[in-house]
Amino acid sequence: MRLKSISLDDELDLLREYLQFEEMRFGEKAKVNILVDPNIDTFETQIPVMLIQPFVENAIWHGVLPYQGNARIDIKIAQTQRSYLTVSVSDTGMGVPEHMLGDASHFKGDKNHGIAITLQRLSLLCTRASIPFYVYYSRADQENNTGTCVEMHIPVEQID
Repeated sequence: MRLKSISLDDELDLLREYLQFEEMRFGEKAKVNILVDPNIDTFETQIPVMLIQPFVENAIWHGVLPYQGNARIDIKIAQTQRSYLTVSVSDTGMGVPEHMLGDASHFKGDKNHGIAITLQRLSLLCTRASIPFYVYYSRADQENNTGTCVEMHIPVEQID
């Protein structure tokens, strides 16, 4: 049986395990910070399964690893409305090409299969429940035009 949703606490545990695995590859190349709004009940809050990991994976593989020097990845989770979370994944690495900034609807597959599949899955879940969501790409460091920040505004209630 496949789960449609998972507690935010379990999702973060899976993400931390994934990061430990990746740390064996990239070592000290990146420092990862996870910051969760203390007002969020991570045990009761439900989100779609494996929602955050593909965006963190992209930050590592396309932002941090090709970057000359050490980088940082910040994962921030905040409650923006009663039934929504804002999840941002930002890195101080290479930064996505200019044409990829803005609404994430341009991700059709190419090199970003994980992101495209995640967006399709989120779109299907939200369309069925008539719940809006958005995923938006910007520069993490606007001043220096570097890094990438992906911000997701996602529903947190059980989606059936």
